[in-house]
Amino acid sequence: MSRRLSALCFLLALSSPAWAGKPASGLAPGQDVVPWNPIHVAGPDQGTNACPVCTYLERPAVLIFTRDGKNAAALAARVEALVVANRDRELKGFVAVLDSTPKRLAEMAKQLHITHSAVCYPNAEERDKDLKAYKIHPAAANTVMVYQKYKVVATFVDLDAADFARVEAVVKALPR
Repeated sequence: MSRRLSALCFLLALSSPAWAGKPASGLAPGQDVVPWNPIHVAGPDQGTNACPVCTYLERPAVLIFTRDGKNAAALAARVEALVVANRDRELKGFVAVLDSTPKRLAEMAKQLHITHSAVCYPNAEERDKDLKAYKIHPAAANTVMVYQKYKVVATFVDLDAADFARVEAVVKALPR
């Protein structure tokens, strides 16, 4: 247990955006996630504005706020694979694309065969409030948060999909 905790602490230190000179974005480890109601265009809650926090409660989750583009699609594919690989942990995944259209997001999700994780976008009426509550910096290309039992355990800013193993390592180190 102490080795796992030490490994998690090390990973958390590496996930700090301050180390990389990136904008501070996202909730810090230890902070609570808050309810929000994105519009789901793919995944288990497709066609709804179900609150991920309220729906899945204490389950572990990966939440990404991202700008549209190739990296967003690659991150969505990696989240889908991670959710499928961690079904036994009931891991949930949400990719909230901030600057796209519902049609574009649905097409992306269809091309990537996303069915187990969510592709969504912020509800226009609550967008500013939600982004402020999650402390999303407007200059960040993406902000990735891993949380469990309502507490953020790691945050990554401007993560390239090629470096997604960092997120996978945090998920693997989460207590069961």
